[in-house]
Amino acid sequence: MKTLKTLVLFAISLLLISSCTSKKEKMNNDLRAFIAHHDSVIIPLYKQTTIAAWDASISGKPEDYKKSEDLNMKMMAFYADKENLKKLEEIKISGLISDSLLSRELDVLYRSFIMAKADTAKLNKMIRMQSAIEQKYSNFRTEVKGKKLSDNDVEEVLRSSKDVKYQEEVWEAQKKIGPLVAADLKKLVKVRNEVARDLGFRNYHEMSLTLGDQDPKDVKKIFEELDSLTKGAFAQAKGEIDDYFVKYYNLKSKDELRPWNYQNRFFQQAPKIYAVDLDVYYKRARTSMHSALILISWAMNVYYAM
Repeated sequence: MKTLKTLVLFAISLLLISSCTSKKEKMNNDLRAFIAHHDSVIIPLYKQTTIAAWDASISGKPEDYKKSEDLNMKMMAFYADKENLKKLEEIKISGLISDSLLSRELDVLYRSFIMAKADTAKLNKMIRMQSAIEQKYSNFRTEVKGKKLSDNDVEEVLRSSKDVKYQEEVWEAQKKIGPLVAADLKKLVKVRNEVARDLGFRNYHEMSLTLGDQDPKDVKKIFEELDSLTKGAFAQAKGEIDDYFVKYYNLKSKDELRPWNYQNRFFQQAPKIYAVDLDVYYKRARTSMHSALILISWAMNVYYAM
């Protein structure tokens, strides 16, 4: 009798193990199938979307921006699909994905499909607003004394001109893009924050970082640490830059320096104040670099032809 009970328990254990293994295998296969479907849709769609965005930014044509907008909505609709999110939640809650790579893919996909919890009308509104602002930026041209300047023209004036008054005119004219898009940007910020709050985040910035697999607190901590570590060195370098430009523009003191005197629109690049010819250090590498660029260009042509 005792032996019979043992055999029955053993048989039950085998059945449970078999059932568990079967469920685990099914969940893993379901996730693999989901990933395959996701990639088959998103890879070509992403390619179309990025090319359309590029074409729109180059041409500035309304029809190109409309195409880019439609493709972005199509991509958003895919990630806002509630059935897809439901399937991922089912797999995630099961806890049966043990493979580390699959588990990571599940985590990334789940965060991508969180948009399914948002209001579709708000998501589409957000995309339309973004597209309209991008179109205004793309078609804006700096105008000074009746002459329209490209962004490259503006940068060249700020980088090489010693005419401080003309620099100021060009810089101020370029900043007129601000009032042109200010009201639209404020409206977009409000819509973005509404979407973020609907999903349980404080604001769009926090949502973007979190869904991008970054902890907002960690990011803040890193930048605070960077600021602390580089503050002294930056102050010293900025002092050297200011001293140089006071002499370069023949000014009386650093107090006369203005934003347009630092050789670029946003003070995002170090101005060229040292007599260093960097080309000397790259002469040997030019041939190999040229070959590499040809190879990259060929690879991109092959890719876009696929």
